[in-house]
Amino acid sequence: LFILQIPTDTSVNDLNFKGDGYLNFAIKTVKKILKNTDRNIILRGHPLNVEKETVLPNLLSVFKKTKRVFKSTNQKLNDDFKEAKCVISYNSSSTVEALISGNKVINLSNNQPCFEAASNNIEDIENLKELDRENFLRKISFLHWENEEFESKDIRLYLANLIKKSIPTI
Repeated sequence: LFILQIPTDTSVNDLNFKGDGYLNFAIKTVKKILKNTDRNIILRGHPLNVEKETVLPNLLSVFKKTKRVFKSTNQKLNDDFKEAKCVISYNSSSTVEALISGNKVINLSNNQPCFEAASNNIEDIENLKELDRENFLRKISFLHWENEEFESKDIRLYLANLIKKSIPTI
């Protein structure tokens, strides 16, 4: 599952101002994925970019002949997570959700939100190792929650349920 971003979002500024743009990055990334696995690639556009999506149709057009690159048909992100071998993105908060859901993640930005719980190399796609989720959960909980939110019983139950789901069963 390759999660796309809004091509003008600040999270992709390095690509747009120091590189050759987000679209070219996405094309190069799909090429690397195709080279490193024989699996299909599911593309998921950013939910806030549905009306102005340009990257997703471009990728589908560029890779049409491969017959291995598809647009997600799922409404819910969690449904895509259930079908994914791993989740790939440049720098998306949805990869945090993927890790919490138990997916393995490849983040390609140095500023990615998953710390050492994610790989940073497409070449790892078929041999992803379980990385340090505990340290990730500690860091991410510190960054994403306010003290007042932890006072809510509903939030504590929600977090406990997410952590329980992320623990692999033997």
